Amino acid sequence: STRQSLGIAGGTADVSLGGFLPGWALHAAKWVAVFVIPLGMLWFAEVRSAQGKLDRLASIVADLPTSARAHVNYATELQEAGRADEAAKEFAEAIRLNPGSAKAHVNLGSLLTAKGELDAAQSHFEQGLRIEPSNAEYHSGYAYLLDQLGRKDQAAAECETAIRLAPKSPQAHYGYGAFLEKHGQPEEAIPKYRQALQLDPAHVDARIDLGSLLLEKGELTEAREHFEKASELNPKLAQPHNDLGKVFMREGNVTQAIAQFEEALRLHPDFPEAEENLRVARETSAQSP
Repeated sequence: STRQSLGIAGGTADVSLGGFLPGWALHAAKWVAVFVIPLGMLWFAEVRSAQGKLDRLASIVADLPTSARAHVNYATELQEAGRADEAAKEFAEAIRLNPGSAKAHVNLGSLLTAKGELDAAQSHFEQGLRIEPSNAEYHSGYAYLLDQLGRKDQAAAECETAIRLAPKSPQAHYGYGAFLEKHGQPEEAIPKYRQALQLDPAHVDARIDLGSLLLEKGELTEAREHFEKASELNPKLAQPHNDLGKVFMREGNVTQAIAQFEEALRLHPDFPEAEENLRVARETSAQSP
């Protein structure tokens, strides 16, 4: 759901003509993941495998069925494993046992948002924020929901609240940048991405998204630097190679562009944009004298 996890975009781009996808084309799915609030495992950090964690936490729930914390921990692991329906049931049970669990409300709200059940999600987010009004992550998640509901101004205000509450949070700045980019405000998004990187130079999504906006502006040197750094930070990620290929195409270096598109597809074979970019680059190379 994120550019980090998938490295793909939902379309194609004519790299020879510079007809790149707008940056937000890659945000719509991943912003859900940005704002599904992860809860730290409180008891079993020593359990290494995901299935091991699930089995152990399921056992805890069976042994302590009236423990809201046990249900929250199990739900969190189910959520991270992509088992959303089961996670939602566990969060709901945690809320039944402890209506004052802000974490359970917000995580359930995030899951309901992803399912498109926005009214129910709003109820849980608002309850979570009543319980913990100073939690910046919860305000960021609520901003995403409000945006889905078409309440842009309120969503922007929630993004700003998140930054006010946690000015040193790279994710708060990054999330606001993603929001601004979605709504056609790239110039306002760029400083938010820069601030996220100032706070966390290893924030891969911020590097890719800042690089993409700079690429659209024609600032190829800095864009390339961000894509190269993103690839260095996560060598298994396909997206930076696809973006580097775009930079090389803009610079007229078709051979290097082809190599980057090929690497993107090696890392992520199911990558339609890179596949189309490679096709165009090869055609361009074949037409060159």
